Amino acid sequence: MKEGTATVHASTVREFLQIISDQAKAATAGLERPGLLQMSRLHPSSETLVPSRYAIADVEHMVRDAITDSEAGHNVYIEGRTVREDLRGNGRGKLEDTRVVFSLTIDSDADKGMGWSPTVPVSMTVATSPGNFQYWLFLRQAVSAETGKALGERIRAATKTDHDTGNPTQPYRVAGTVNYPSAEKIERGRVTVPTQLIEFDPEQLPELEQAFPLPEASEARAAQGDAQGDGDLTGVPADTLAVIRDGPHQGDDRSHVFWNVIVALKRADWSIDGIAGLLEQYPDGIARKYRGRLRQEVERVYRKIRDNAQETPKRAAGQAACAEGLQAMTFAPIKYVVPGIIVEGLTLLAGKPKGGKSWLLLHAAIAVARGGFTLGDLHCIEGDVLYCALEDNERRLQSRITKLIGISQPWPNRFFYYCELPRLTEGGLDAIRVWIQSKPHPRLVIIDTLAMVRSARKREETNYESDYMAVLELRALANEFGIAIVLVHHLRKADADDAYDTVSGTLGLTGAPDSILVLKRDSSGSMVLHGRGRDLVEIEKAMTFDAEACLWRIEGDDAMLRRSHERNAVLDAIQEAGEPVGPNDIATAAGMRAGNVRRLLGKLVKEGAIEKVTRGRYRCANVTTSPA
Repeated sequence: MKEGTATVHASTVREFLQIISDQAKAATAGLERPGLLQMSRLHPSSETLVPSRYAIADVEHMVRDAITDSEAGHNVYIEGRTVREDLRGNGRGKLEDTRVVFSLTIDSDADKGMGWSPTVPVSMTVATSPGNFQYWLFLRQAVSAETGKALGERIRAATKTDHDTGNPTQPYRVAGTVNYPSAEKIERGRVTVPTQLIEFDPEQLPELEQAFPLPEASEARAAQGDAQGDGDLTGVPADTLAVIRDGPHQGDDRSHVFWNVIVALKRADWSIDGIAGLLEQYPDGIARKYRGRLRQEVERVYRKIRDNAQETPKRAAGQAACAEGLQAMTFAPIKYVVPGIIVEGLTLLAGKPKGGKSWLLLHAAIAVARGGFTLGDLHCIEGDVLYCALEDNERRLQSRITKLIGISQPWPNRFFYYCELPRLTEGGLDAIRVWIQSKPHPRLVIIDTLAMVRSARKREETNYESDYMAVLELRALANEFGIAIVLVHHLRKADADDAYDTVSGTLGLTGAPDSILVLKRDSSGSMVLHGRGRDLVEIEKAMTFDAEACLWRIEGDDAMLRRSHERNAVLDAIQEAGEPVGPNDIATAAGMRAGNVRRLLGKLVKEGAIEKVTRGRYRCANVTTSPA
């Protein structure tokens, strides 16, 4: 990439915004009104941020808008807070418009002499420009605006970083979008660069109160002998106390506010009796609506809220669970090992023998082990990888890695491999489990191929049962540890209209995995990667393989590229005809079906790309006829 130029990395944008959505959802679990996420755009020639607001789970619209705005030359930002659902207008809202804060960010600006190197665990790192980073610190449980502000000020003082550090209302860059510097920053030497998602570790949710303790809270706890729970107001957010005393703001739903007050007090270890006693001290505050039944209402709400820090009770075998409890549960966010392609769980990748499957997965494994890119511009979060190259020996594996990496740079020390592995039922599954348990951050296991590890079919098993059971234990292992396991398999010789029907074996083999990927040629001879799964949005990606470098690349969505190719073929046929021409002649020249050509001609006329001269005759637009 030339200095001063940059492109939007759509896959990184999606991965980043999915992380934001997942973390905000987890931190606000149990809140009846969690608020809206707020993303803003800013043109480098302007000083006015233009906000847009989204439901926490509305990742698709956020991704679409972020990519569109960045491609149009805008800087794109998102905040670590949610805002009120009724916030309107072009303003981003003030601190009092905050619903909750789910993350605080350290803005490390080295070129302004305000850089910081992490001294505490950070959840996510974004490179905003050369040498400058934004470190996201996600909260296990969202806090009020006042608590977030106080904690942010403490973080800013401790890190001595940019004034934007720890500000709950401050927007921070969306990774994968372009950093367009203003004229002032260009004078300081800044150039146009892409922002990058360097690392995300869902396990790193630092206890910020311990890493950056608030002095007043620490002194209060010391004076009370580290007292917690009933009577200890130091752990209760200031805005919660204000609502308890004065009641909700005008226009707020008292029931919703009451619910959130109970959530805040329960998280501060208050009991039902303690909460009821506190609210009774302020009869004209939030308790006003519940006179005569206050304790009963406190107990009702209290028992509906599951403490997120509490382990989910184990159920007896056969005991059904209740949806009310499920509503309050929180789960770790889904890991996207290769964004949009490989997600946690068991994935079956099928393709023709010698069709390049191993090259695709080997490069992906290296990218994960190094925290690099694969399939073009898909950025992978770094983690430990186990690559089971069971159809290769060490000589061939060394040769392949050399082809992909070379010998001038160190090979990744988080890439581990087997060239021999027992069948799964004969110790292979145990060996994989031991490896997973031995690594601090296992992320990806690849088994190339299924035939090398599956056991022979038992006499009493049907073919379906044999196929299903062959991969069931791997699925359970992947889900137990929250990692991705990819199992390589082959396609059958006979083709089918549905790509997934070409996987060799019964439906048991495609039914058991969490995701299915199929790499095959379409009717035009182009390579397409098909994918679908329980946590994977269905994809059809046009692929190209560089035989010299042995690298796969995603060129785009197959359907869109196919339409683009057909459009160009029709326009070329009309141009080459040199005179108005009909659909049948165009179809012959373009190698397409006449019916498809007729439908496309109508669209091209509407677009203004071609003109209909006479009935059934077309020519390129803006073509003038020379006088006789």
